[in-house]
Amino acid sequence: MSTLRKIKSVGRAKKTSVVQAPAAAERKRRISKEVSLMGWIEDIYGNVLLVKQKRGRKVWSLPGGKIEPAEALEQGLIREVREETSLRVKYCDFIGILDRPEKSNLTILYRVIVHAGTPPVPQRSEISEIEFRSTLPRDSTPSLQYFWRLMRVGAGHSR
Repeated sequence: MSTLRKIKSVGRAKKTSVVQAPAAAERKRRISKEVSLMGWIEDIYGNVLLVKQKRGRKVWSLPGGKIEPAEALEQGLIREVREETSLRVKYCDFIGILDRPEKSNLTILYRVIVHAGTPPVPQRSEISEIEFRSTLPRDSTPSLQYFWRLMRVGAGHSR
């Protein structure tokens, strides 16, 4: 730990005390979280675009993924949506954040409008299926479940 000197004025005399500052690695560990981005994309009927993961638990999720170092949030979202679905983002707007402290993860949700005319195509190394869905699949990620409740149930939809 590094040492910082804190100086207080007491009357005319100055009093010096020693304060211990955490080492840089310790500070970074305490505040470091992985940041993931997700896109809420609806078709003209209000169905939500979901992707099924090809690896890991092979569950349904919203298109998105982890941000790269020094990448702007919206640029990361645009990249991830394009990589997973081949869709080009026209507009995105912040909706909300899911903080998962047990996973040291923040997931940020954006409403996404894509350019019309191109159907989504799964990126075969990561995504096995892409579908517009009106109901929440049982085999879905905790992030999708949270955001589905926020967007559907919280907005007055039945499911």
